[in-house]
Amino acid sequence: EDAVRNAASSLREASHAVGATRWQMLSGVIIPASRQGILTAVILGLGRAVGETMAVQMVIGNITVRIPKTLTEGATTMPAAIVTQLPEAADPQTRSALIMVGFLLLVIAFGLILAVRTVSGRSGKSTKPVKSEMPEPVSGDPRDPLRELEREMEASR
Repeated sequence: EDAVRNAASSLREASHAVGATRWQMLSGVIIPASRQGILTAVILGLGRAVGETMAVQMVIGNITVRIPKTLTEGATTMPAAIVTQLPEAADPQTRSALIMVGFLLLVIAFGLILAVRTVSGRSGKSTKPVKSEMPEPVSGDPRDPLRELEREMEASR
């Protein structure tokens, strides 16, 4: 919502000025301009949903062995399987499988973090300062602010 709302109003005004309909403005200007924020929100929401282990465990039920045949049957999530089965895993094969499930969750979490950083444009690297678009005034240039200030000071004396 914030990403769409924060799309520059000048873009909206420009699209209205060229005669775009509301749908054309939304699909051709607003959504492309706010795509980065929308994708970031989707990825963060997915990451949060993956992290809600115990809440999902209590809602979805505690079926740990069977794969559900319909969408209304109980099931389990990967974190919930680790939570419920690891304390009782007696044989090394089951324990190893649960540890690998945990490792897979770690890889998924890192993948989501990298996706958020890529989409939002934050790579974690230090950025170089951006040079000003305005050219440096040449000494004696009538637009030189320092020269203008000197002229004003001389005139006030």
